[in-house]
Amino acid sequence: MGKDTKYFGQPVFAQAINFIKKSDVNGIASKFNSDYYTKIQAVETEFSVGIFLRR
Repeated sequence: MGKDTKYFGQPVFAQAINFIKKSDVNGIASKFNSDYYTKIQAVETEFSVGIFLRR
């Protein structure tokens, strides 16, 4: 049986984050205007950090 090399070297957290579409996160952020005061980090970065800290 051959080994799948698609996810070789990626942590499980990185694989889980790759399933979430950035366009969905940006769409929700713009719908609720949640990134109004954010000037430094993108919404995707804040979302990823938030999920990582809640694990």
